[in-house]
Amino acid sequence: SGFKQRAVWFDVKGKVDSRTNSNNVEAKKIIEQLQKFDRWAKEDPRNDGQPWEAAILTFYRGQEREIRNLLRKWSGDRKSVRYFYRGKGASPYLSIQVCTVDRFQGHEADLVMLSFTKNYPTSFLESPNRLNVAITRARYQLVVFGNRNAMKRASGVLGRYANDLPWEKKL
Repeated sequence: SGFKQRAVWFDVKGKVDSRTNSNNVEAKKIIEQLQKFDRWAKEDPRNDGQPWEAAILTFYRGQEREIRNLLRKWSGDRKSVRYFYRGKGASPYLSIQVCTVDRFQGHEADLVMLSFTKNYPTSFLESPNRLNVAITRARYQLVVFGNRNAMKRASGVLGRYANDLPWEKKL
């Protein structure tokens, strides 16, 4: 409920670790926003009694690991790999899934947080099919994290996506 648009872009220019394909600054910004959503979800449960579903998607497995490690610290659940829950035992108010875009194909979530990780466009990020999966998984809210100015220079769909949409300006 905190955003004016269904799609929001957080312009993040963190340092990319090229060995692991991860971006710690971007991962931390994602967790900060997830914590805000967590507070909201706890106070505003779904009408059907089911937990709110959040998905954190990234194009790179290294970033998936980075985010998973931060989720483990925040949630206190040191063993989870893909699914994290907030709330009491069998009746959580929030279900969180961390996953690569490719693995999430065919799934959806109420809230999707998408991590571009890189500070420059790559052919991997510019794949129209992969990008289509990434930006069409959110039922209600898509929150994109990445270097928007760099992605504006991309060719094809990614460049148009970063340039043309009426993104809410939030930092």
